[in-house]
Amino acid sequence: IRLGIIVAPVDPGLNKKEWNSILFIYQPSRILASENVCKKLSDKRLLKMSNDDSSEYFFSILKKEKESTRFLTPHSNNPTLILYTSGTTGKPKGVIHTYKNLFVDNFPKNILKISTKDTIFSCSRMHTSYGLGNNILFPFHLGASVIISRVTPDPFSLQRILKLKPTLFFAIPSMYEFLLNYDKDLKSLFKCVRLFISSGEKLYGDIFERWESAYKKRLLECFGSTEMCHPLISNIPDREKINSCGKLIKGFEIKFDKTGRIFYRGPSLSPGYYGDAKLTRKRFINGWFKSDDIGYMDKDKYIFFKGRTSLIFKLNGNW
Repeated sequence: IRLGIIVAPVDPGLNKKEWNSILFIYQPSRILASENVCKKLSDKRLLKMSNDDSSEYFFSILKKEKESTRFLTPHSNNPTLILYTSGTTGKPKGVIHTYKNLFVDNFPKNILKISTKDTIFSCSRMHTSYGLGNNILFPFHLGASVIISRVTPDPFSLQRILKLKPTLFFAIPSMYEFLLNYDKDLKSLFKCVRLFISSGEKLYGDIFERWESAYKKRLLECFGSTEMCHPLISNIPDREKINSCGKLIKGFEIKFDKTGRIFYRGPSLSPGYYGDAKLTRKRFINGWFKSDDIGYMDKDKYIFFKGRTSLIFKLNGNW
């Protein structure tokens, strides 16, 4: 990004077919990958960056190559990032983001109040917008430290990670539900965490209540989308409403059509999908993003989600 290169972080866990589908559309000039990914693909553009066991291989590459002196100051509207949607509701889409989109900090600054005193740990990885913000963008903006784990977090690796005393902990609701089974092992270690943030899935009230009962701290639910890059809706610490993802974050707007379908807009809205002008025109309308989400806002301006239009289908003539 600093060199003016457009970057597309991709889930290393994708299978060969999924990789080839993305590479066919994106056509990168280089594929920077770990040893595990290199084993899946046969491509001249591959550059192995690590052997997965130590950092020595990476440093050996640095010693061989000349240092680049090419530093650009790109225009804020230039594309810099392509984030792929999860694909859980269809084919993964490449969402374009510009330089200015990466610098929107309303959520980490005003809701989480991240500072240089904080240490962040995120169970979500950097190929998602949720994980990218938690692991890279928020700590770089606001001077916090960040713990990066090579392994997928589980109750045993978390015990080691929590000894580094993170003050902010990010995960999806299903991970929080899973960790409820290990409250005896993790309860004392979690005391260092001042905020537990939940996003990526709907946080159901029973998980919220069970977490508070087990760990004596609440979960803070927020909502973002790959098309928006950052959270645009969030609860506020100590003012959480169960089953609601919170209120609009300053700078963002939301509207509902007659069916309850939700439209968003704000300072970090994507300009569209990579290589798909037709879908871009369909979803990005007059500065608004037409989402698949259905919901409503209550009298206190808390927002609730009821489902997704893409999860409705016809069976034997019935929707």
